[in-house]
Amino acid sequence: MIETVEDAEQLMSAAPKLWLLFDTGHLLAAGSDPMQVFDKPILRNRIGHVHLKNFHANDPQSWNHRTQKFGEQGRFAELGAGNVGLDVEAVLSALAEVGYEG
Repeated sequence: MIETVEDAEQLMSAAPKLWLLFDTGHLLAAGSDPMQVFDKPILRNRIGHVHLKNFHANDPQSWNHRTQKFGEQGRFAELGAGNVGLDVEAVLSALAEVGYEG
């Protein structure tokens, strides 16, 4: 299963013609920082589509997608309604920097 920035980097290395669906909510839910995508040339240069959403955990300090139930203790949230640190402005700026036009 591809959940983290590291997982995506491994997959993109193995499949050089594949494009990335950059999903901020899924990355946050898996405990990754979506901004890390822009630190990895293999990822930032192959963003084909974006799902911009937030994530809310009942207890953000202890949220663990492997041990807690998604939908009960954590869930996707509208922009501005999350509590795990998504910086929407930074994501949009980084997308513009890499030339994403989707």
